[in-house]
Amino acid sequence: MKTLEELEAGLDAKCITVLGDTITYRPAGGAALSLKAYVNHEDVARSLDVGQAIEQQMTCEVLRSDVPVRPGSAVRVTLAKIPGKVFQPVNVTLTASGTHWAFDLKAVNA
Repeated sequence: MKTLEELEAGLDAKCITVLGDTITYRPAGGAALSLKAYVNHEDVARSLDVGQAIEQQMTCEVLRSDVPVRPGSAVRVTLAKIPGKVFQPVNVTLTASGTHWAFDLKAVNA
């Protein structure tokens, strides 16, 4: 019988395939890859001197088995749900389980 840790990789892959959003991930100097990822399209309120503004603060989680190298500042990500915009990963961390890279998405010029 397999342990939960042994089953985790297969479960992660199946879950992200069903529940994840399609993204295009282009590593620095590499070819673009179509991947599934968990993308959070959250809005947050930002305080300004004259009031508040609502801005989008998106986060993304990709499987380390899909992206074995920590995403760097030269990586570019596009989202199927937001065509025409290009993003850069920032604040890259490992999730508590160690199976996903988690990062914020910052809009950049293509």
